[in-house]
Amino acid sequence: MYKIDFTEPHWLIYTYHTIGGVSLCINLFGIYLLTFELKELGAFRYYLMLFQVVCSLADITITTLSSIVPLYPLFAISSYGILALWLDVSAHYCLINVGVWAYLEMESLLLCFFKKHQTIAVIIDVHVIPKFIPYFCYLMAIVFPAIPCVGLDFLTVQEEKQLEYINMTSPEYYTKFASLPNFSMYKESNYLYGVIIITFIEVSVLIALLVFFNMDLVRMMVRLKSQISAVNYQRHREAIQSLVIQTFVSVICSAPTSCFALALALRLEHSQLIAELMLVVFSCHSSTNIISLLIFSPPYRRFLEKSFKRNRRQISVHVHSQSG
Repeated sequence: MYKIDFTEPHWLIYTYHTIGGVSLCINLFGIYLLTFELKELGAFRYYLMLFQVVCSLADITITTLSSIVPLYPLFAISSYGILALWLDVSAHYCLINVGVWAYLEMESLLLCFFKKHQTIAVIIDVHVIPKFIPYFCYLMAIVFPAIPCVGLDFLTVQEEKQLEYINMTSPEYYTKFASLPNFSMYKESNYLYGVIIITFIEVSVLIALLVFFNMDLVRMMVRLKSQISAVNYQRHREAIQSLVIQTFVSVICSAPTSCFALALALRLEHSQLIAELMLVVFSCHSSTNIISLLIFSPPYRRFLEKSFKRNRRQISVHVHSQSG
């Protein structure tokens, strides 16, 4: 019998809400910067803005709308988010909602790389992708998240049969599950592991494409330098730097999901706590992303430096006026 905590995890819910509130403020600040302050990035900033909007919606979904709580090492989850508690949406569809937004977040970052890659490719006339390929990629962007979602939909136990299924497979947990306000359970089978493997492969493909665009952009920038003005070159360079930073942060903050999967596969004694901690770390990724840009990305850093100098000047004028 595994040790599973069926009580409402107040610490996790409060942490979700705190992270969600902080992330919303930081993401809105990032959207404001891209809209009004970082105009030197040109039209490309609108793609970065799309990524930031998707990040904001993903954060709201993870921390507020869904608030998924794992019941591992069993293949079951509960939800304490607005969708479940206020609108009676099943925990299964709350999880699907989280998964879809996580996919869209990675795909929107990949779109930013693709647009910047093709902008430079057209200038130097190298690696220009035929026009029909992007349409195929847009179709795959819809298919990728749909495959595991449909697979999970077939594997989830129907709501009216969940307690009956638990009574047959894990009768020792029947009373505990019966007390939960909202939960979903999945049939443990090779098909479930197949869905997990497919999801892993799809995510690996997206990461591989990000790495490819990163590496190819570095090579293309060498040729670009001699073909455009120094100002335009610097603008492209800083946009790519911002993308690289966001990719690095996304990969670092997404790494806990691997630990999450490992804990589940090995059926570790504290799998549930490990899974909860990994979800908390993952929910911090978009706010960490903006903070990293403010520290390391030149356009964002220049904005901070200008704001700091302006505020210091205003304080100095105010002090002199008071002393006078």
